[in-house]
Amino acid sequence: MRTTLLTILLLGFIANAPLHADSWRFEPKLDETEFNFGAVRVIRGIDSREDQRFPKFFVKVFKDGELVALYPGASFDHIVASKDNSLFVAVSNSGLPSTALMVFRSSGSIGGFLNHYQGNIKYCDESVTLVRTWYNEEEPNITFHYDGDKVKEVTINSCNGHELKITELTSFR
Repeated sequence: MRTTLLTILLLGFIANAPLHADSWRFEPKLDETEFNFGAVRVIRGIDSREDQRFPKFFVKVFKDGELVALYPGASFDHIVASKDNSLFVAVSNSGLPSTALMVFRSSGSIGGFLNHYQGNIKYCDESVTLVRTWYNEEEPNITFHYDGDKVKEVTINSCNGHELKITELTSFR
């Protein structure tokens, strides 16, 4: 009797548990989206011509028309620039690819990087692969805080309504 009752309770729990299975397929194409910030142009790309399940993601940074950085395997949903377009913060709530946060300069140098699977992000929602909700997509409010002309901190709205400091998430410098 106990085994039967336990089995019924367990099956009831499993039936009511939220399942977050992921399934995706990209169209076989090269998709490049351009973002312009004065002399700096950032291109977010997805090349799914060969592999529609696991395409090649990349971010290219151009300054004055010259390619200064190529970040293979990276992507973002939102990107913002400091007031002088010298510092950029790019964020993603998607697990494909695993890029959660990128901080980079107009010269192409990386100022900080955070992968979704590094374990120091608090998520409001997540699935096996695709969903990694850590910031408020509707109002990310990525804000640069200055000490004179120098950026001393960058903050973002978390998915649970708190303001997060980028320096607490990554080795931003």
